[in-house]
Amino acid sequence: LEQKIIEFTQEIVRGMELHLLGSLTKPFEKTVVAFMVKRIGISKPEKIAPENLMRVSELTRALDHDYILPYYQPKVNFRTGELVGLESLIRLDLPTSGITTPDKFLPVAEQFEMMDQVTAAMLGHVCKDFSAAREQLGGKSSLAVNVSPFELNNNKLPQHLKKALEKYDLTPDHMVVEITENSPLRTETQLKNFNRLRIQGFNLSLDDYGSGFTNLYQLKSLPFNEIKIDRALCHGIWQDKVLQIIVESTRRVCDELNLRLVAEGVSDPRDFQMLDKLGIDVIQGYLFCRPRTMNEVIQWYGLWQRTFAGDTRAQR
Repeated sequence: LEQKIIEFTQEIVRGMELHLLGSLTKPFEKTVVAFMVKRIGISKPEKIAPENLMRVSELTRALDHDYILPYYQPKVNFRTGELVGLESLIRLDLPTSGITTPDKFLPVAEQFEMMDQVTAAMLGHVCKDFSAAREQLGGKSSLAVNVSPFELNNNKLPQHLKKALEKYDLTPDHMVVEITENSPLRTETQLKNFNRLRIQGFNLSLDDYGSGFTNLYQLKSLPFNEIKIDRALCHGIWQDKVLQIIVESTRRVCDELNLRLVAEGVSDPRDFQMLDKLGIDVIQGYLFCRPRTMNEVIQWYGLWQRTFAGDTRAQR
């Protein structure tokens, strides 16, 4: 059937509130079938108890008072030692309860259509931090910010991102816009703004690949620069043959399309060794560095450089 018919059918299924793993077109490939089957366990959204979530009034107050505390997690090329980039991760530092993680307030922001406000509040902080620290971090790294598919409905998003960068003498090529997979890109406005970001020089990354709506076939039609393999496809990969096949197939596709491939959520040395064997160069996860404040990242980077240089000399 035509692709439009397949996509329309998917929309009908989603409207029936069924758990949709994706779509397959004939002839089926074993790798793509395995990819869909793996989604049975990894793509179900976690249910968060309402009592653990912030009230919308509390989130509004936190944004109004600028209780934003950005954290950063490095993406490193462990073969070259290069710091590829930093992913910015939002926290709230509340006077009453201290540091609050995003799982407590981002679902509220999405439900009440406040993601634009959250991103706007975060941008000023991360651009300022990154501009001040860039030379101390090697001068070649990029700053990644997370943007939900819903935010792509805002026609002013590219302008807001560019304006925030210019304020701190940064340009679009310094920024990676990470688009999460939790909702498909389907509206004309979303696709237009997605393409506009790319045209204006922003780098685009598909975040949490494997947990949402994008499959191997679709990677070639979307203008991404980077693909980030979801932690669920990395965890336990050292002993899971199906995961190994999926990741290796994704790596081959990314090589052909000249896309950077990042494995995220890596915390087990055995998983890291398997990812290395499969040809994955760029890693993000607790195994190398937990999310930290910018000052802590700068300290970590100095130690990382010394450690990497020592390992290189030892190999010689």
